[in-house]
Amino acid sequence: LLMLVAISLPAHGFAEEIQKYVSPDGKLQAFVIPVGKAGDFPRESRIEIHDSTGKIALTKSFASRDGEHGYIVYHADWTPNSQFFVFSVYSSGGHQPWNSPIYFYCRSDRQLRLLDDYLKPVRDPNFGLSPPDIIQATILKAYGDLESVTIDAKLSDLIKQKPKR
Repeated sequence: LLMLVAISLPAHGFAEEIQKYVSPDGKLQAFVIPVGKAGDFPRESRIEIHDSTGKIALTKSFASRDGEHGYIVYHADWTPNSQFFVFSVYSSGGHQPWNSPIYFYCRSDRQLRLLDDYLKPVRDPNFGLSPPDIIQATILKAYGDLESVTIDAKLSDLIKQKPKR
């Protein structure tokens, strides 16, 4: 019964089916695709971003050879202004359980970035998005300390900065 509940979680947690996310303006589609070894549960993920013609703008696999050293998408969504596709991941092997990386795809330059590179490491895979492109995320308060703090950051401002690491 527990396995059935886990399979049915489309927006958060485990998903064994392809998840589709349409940008608010309807011009882009993001897909979270389970990949990796058949029989593994949960399976690792691949992200694909498609434009309105179906052309792939980005593909990024988080699969590993052994199914234990990759990442699984936990939560994903578009920013209200359709400029960023944001998703959090966690380790398929349970490595670094204190860290839940958040990635964001920038529509204007077609680059995939890691939020950890601009802020401190993300602590919680849950995040919020508010207009136009503000992310609410829980990050480490300080490196080497597991205390955390919730922040608001404007993604369009972050991409103008040089990554901190």
